[in-house]
Amino acid sequence: MKRLIAVGLAVAGLAGCYRFTPIEGGVPEPGREVRLGLSDEGAVRLAPLIGPRIAAIDGRAMGSSDTAFVLAVQAVVSQSGRSMPWSLEQLTVPRTAVSTVRGRTLDRKRSWLLAGAGVLAVIGIGEAFGLGTGYDGLFGWIGGDGGKR
Repeated sequence: MKRLIAVGLAVAGLAGCYRFTPIEGGVPEPGREVRLGLSDEGAVRLAPLIGPRIAAIDGRAMGSSDTAFVLAVQAVVSQSGRSMPWSLEQLTVPRTAVSTVRGRTLDRKRSWLLAGAGVLAVIGIGEAFGLGTGYDGLFGWIGGDGGKR
C-alpha cells in the first residue's frame, strides 16, 4: 500500500498545475518556458511560418534582442485554444508581432489540491480492492465493531 501511495504522490507531483504569468520587462531569460501572445497583425505576418489563426506560441526562450525573440517552439495555440505540438524547431519572432510575453510558473495551490486529490484517490482504490494491510483492508478498524471480526 505504501508503494501505491508513493506512486500516486509521484504522479501528482509530476502533473503539477502550471500557469503563464507576465514577465517583468518582457525579456525572458534563456531556457525559460514562455508563451508569446501574438497581435492580430503578428498572427497574419507569421501565418506562413506557423499556420493560420494562431494566437500564441509556446516554447523555450533561446535568446532575445531589441527586435526579436528566438524560441525553440514546443507548441502553437490556435485562436480557438487548441494547442498543436511542435518539435522544438527554432523560430525567430519579431517583437512587433508580439502582444504579451508570459512565463510558465508552478501554481502551488492547484498543485497541492491535485496532490491531495491523488492521495485520496489512491486510498480509495486501495480500500476498494482490499490493498490495505492483511485481509482487513486499509481501514479495517472502521466499521463499528471495534476492529473485531
